[in-house]
Amino acid sequence: PAFAVVDAELRMRRQFHLDAALAELPGAVAAGGRQPEHDRRMAGEVLDAPRRAVRSQVKAGADFLKVFATGGNTTPGTNSCAAQYTEADMCALTEEARRLDKRVAAHVHGTPGVRTALAARVTTIEHCSFLHPGGIAYEPALGRRIAEAGIYVCPTIAHGRGTALLRDQDPTTPQVTQFLARRTARFALVRQLVADEVQLVSGSDAGITDNTFAGYPEDLVLAVEGIDLSP
Repeated sequence: PAFAVVDAELRMRRQFHLDAALAELPGAVAAGGRQPEHDRRMAGEVLDAPRRAVRSQVKAGADFLKVFATGGNTTPGTNSCAAQYTEADMCALTEEARRLDKRVAAHVHGTPGVRTALAARVTTIEHCSFLHPGGIAYEPALGRRIAEAGIYVCPTIAHGRGTALLRDQDPTTPQVTQFLARRTARFALVRQLVADEVQLVSGSDAGITDNTFAGYPEDLVLAVEGIDLSP
């Protein structure tokens, strides 16, 4: 895999801390730089690359690490259903992070990425979509293993683009119909995770199309209205 440190996020975090201190507001934590194009795999790298990447991020000031264990839905040239790193890569990364007392969040859509993230004992799995080429296909055995490992899942059930579609388009348009079908499937997935006693945390996936930091409360609302969690 190709690992690179981009420090724009860390610079923004430092400025945010300065502004927050002046306004007596809470600060922020940052995951450090991301790799280009959702961490696209490249040939010829040695196994020490994940460890070097962790050390570089921490040295640059990262509060925690984030790895794209699968491709992303919005990144051309990546496969959201496939694992981008081997189990050995992922384990090397989390071992180095633990050595430096840092937590690791793993972006995961495809089920192969769920398996590598679970093997590496990441702190949180972001999305955890159990995605296959044909759609979402939950695997209860993996869900129970996530629960037993004490790994948190951030299912990111709010969807800014979908909210915009519901607001701006007739509910019978194909785009809205498709979005509602995907959201229903995602609600069902998260209910299954809850039934298997997986611990959830809330997150908005801010930065993706139409997802803003201000939209975070919608994730909490949908956890109650869509997943049937208690307020």
